[in-house]
Amino acid sequence: MCNPCTLESDTFDKKPLRIYCQTPPNARH
Repeated sequence: MCNPCTLESDTFDKKPLRIYCQTPPNARH
């Protein structure tokens, strides 16, 4: 199973939205 990208909003840091994609190199979709 591949974990979908997680959208993290740093509103407390007043930073733009950062997308964190956690996909292992040996992951098969």
